[in-house]
Amino acid sequence: MNMNTNFILHGNLDTQMYIVDLGVMNSIVQVGIIGTLILYIPVFWKLISSLIKSVKDKDRQWAILISGILFYLLPASILQDLFAEKAIVALPFLLCILNIYKLNQLQKR
Repeated sequence: MNMNTNFILHGNLDTQMYIVDLGVMNSIVQVGIIGTLILYIPVFWKLISSLIKSVKDKDRQWAILISGILFYLLPASILQDLFAEKAIVALPFLLCILNIYKLNQLQKR
C-alpha cells in the first residue's frame, strides 16, 4: 500500500478493490509508467514482430496461434496484470511458444 493505492482502491464506500484487480493500473502504481513500459513493451513487441514475420512467410498455423495469443493478451493485460502472482504462470508458456517459433524459422533457413 502507498498513497496512490489508497485513492484508487477506496473510491466509493460500496466498493472495495484490491490492487491486483486493476490490471495495467497495478503495474503503474507498483513500478511507475516507465517500469510498466519496460515490462509490457518487450512482450508485445515480440508478439507483433512474430506475427508480422509469420504472415510474410505465409506460415498460416503460426500466424493463427500468435494472433490468438495476441488477441487474448491485449484485453487480458488491461483487465489483469500479466506479472501478478496468479497470471505470471502463463508468461513462461508464451515465451516458450515464441522461442519455438523462432527456432522453427531458423531451421527453415
